[in-house]
Amino acid sequence: MRTSIGITILTGAMLAGSIATSAEERTEDQCAALHPQATSPVEMATCTSDLDGSKKLLNRAYGGLAKLLQGDRLSALEKAQHLWVEYRTAECQLETGGMPGSTGYDSGVISCTANMNRRRAGELQKMAESFK
Repeated sequence: MRTSIGITILTGAMLAGSIATSAEERTEDQCAALHPQATSPVEMATCTSDLDGSKKLLNRAYGGLAKLLQGDRLSALEKAQHLWVEYRTAECQLETGGMPGSTGYDSGVISCTANMNRRRAGELQKMAESFK
């Protein structure tokens, strides 16, 4: 696989406009229809796990919570999110095992990252609800 997966540190920048994605996993058949050019296992894992959708969902949840906070609480959220991204990276590497750079490893990290993004988005959304 030649696709490089970088773990992005979220800064809270919001995506413009509304996001029309549920960030849910897809079947390989759905991915083949959406992205017929995706032929590698990493490209397929990126699609089936909906890594992009999970990133958008996480950014939206983070931004929604950040809008509700000020001062020390906002700083604490920024620090917590930065540390969470580091944790997610290490956790997915540990969970996946294997040889970094191998197809199975990269595909596993992609899937793990997307799943953790969705869980974290849910946590952030619950926090935001408590501040409303």
